[in-house]
Amino acid sequence: MGKGFTLIELLAVLAVLGIVAVITTPVVLNAINESKQNAYKEQVNLVESAAERWGISNLKKLPTTVNESCCITLTTLTNGGYLTQERINDPRKKSIMNGQVKITYTANQYLYNYIEEPDSSCKVCGV
Repeated sequence: MGKGFTLIELLAVLAVLGIVAVITTPVVLNAINESKQNAYKEQVNLVESAAERWGISNLKKLPTTVNESCCITLTTLTNGGYLTQERINDPRKKSIMNGQVKITYTANQYLYNYIEEPDSSCKVCGV
C-alpha cells in the first residue's frame, strides 16, 4: 500500500480545523473590537486633555456662571497646537474625529466632555 493519508483522514483534519475556526473567530473579532474601543477612549482622553490645556491658556474665554457651557472644536485645538492631526483619528471608523469638547462650569471646576457629533446649539467658547 502507498504512503500518504486517506481521504477520510484528510476530511477529519479539515473538520477539526473548521471547528477550531468557528470557535476562535468570534473571540478574535471581539478582541479586535474591544481594542478599537479602548484606542478610541484613549483618543477621547487626549482630546479632553488638549481642551483642558486650551482652557488653562484661555481662562477669560471660559464660562463663569454655574452650569454654563461652551464648546471648542477639534480644529481650534489643532490650529492652536494643542492637538496634532495624527492624534485625532477615530480607530473604530478609521476616520478623522470631527466632534467638539463641551466645557461646563460647575461649582469651582470645569468639566470637559468630548461630543462625537458637533452640536450647533452649543455656544463657541470665547464668543
